[in-house]
Amino acid sequence: MTKIAPPNLPNSLTIFRIIALPFCAYALFKNGGDDDNWRIIAFTLFFIVGLSDILDGKIARDRNQITEFGKLLDPIADKAMLATALAIVTGKQIGRASCRERVSSHV
Repeated sequence: MTKIAPPNLPNSLTIFRIIALPFCAYALFKNGGDDDNWRIIAFTLFFIVGLSDILDGKIARDRNQITEFGKLLDPIADKAMLATALAIVTGKQIGRASCRERVSSHV
């Protein structure tokens, strides 16, 4: 039976990025997305996620911990982060447009 090794630090950071993204989106949309405190929390979370992207690659190269799993998962985590950011921006724009339509239709 093959034993699965626990993930190294760079892979753990990549896994953290993927797990943290829904929390980033939740924090930004909490209370309708108009709460400044939740916006700061969302920014901080996205900043930490972005920083972990820089760190995982640097640590993997410096410690010679580049793995096939990391080569596969890191680009997926990058795309997931971009997709989350795009969905947030797009969702907020669609929400604003629909609010404008509702307001203008009642005038």
